[in-house]
Amino acid sequence: MIILPVISFLVSALVLGILLHPLFSKFGLDHPNQRSMHIFPIPRTGGISILSGFFLTCLFISGDEQYILVLGIFIGGLSLMDDLFNLKIIVRFVFQLLVVGIFLFILDFPLQTWLLFIVTLYILWHINLFNFMDGMDGLAVTMSL
Repeated sequence: MIILPVISFLVSALVLGILLHPLFSKFGLDHPNQRSMHIFPIPRTGGISILSGFFLTCLFISGDEQYILVLGIFIGGLSLMDDLFNLKIIVRFVFQLLVVGIFLFILDFPLQTWLLFIVTLYILWHINLFNFMDGMDGLAVTMSL
């Protein structure tokens, strides 16, 4: 009787593997191009592991700080859309600038204008640094650990 679930699992895995392989080969892999740092196709959406850790951490935040989770979802959604559809740089940058601006506005730090400008550049730098590293065979995931 124990053999039936094992056979069922193996048959399901085989059938799903055969059916889903073309889908993942087309949409789930980043194929090398002139900007790529890799020579072979690599899986996309490596940033999901980074966002998972971020979201789990946000579960322990209560009250007014929940906006951080919402802004993180926006940045994560933008990154996912970029992985899937290769968004133009200006679209990504404007969206990132908007999210960072909202973040700094909500925090309401009593900082001078020039310092807010530097903090904005710092946050944008790190967002795009991880975006760049994510294309280098999972380096972003390793660095985030």
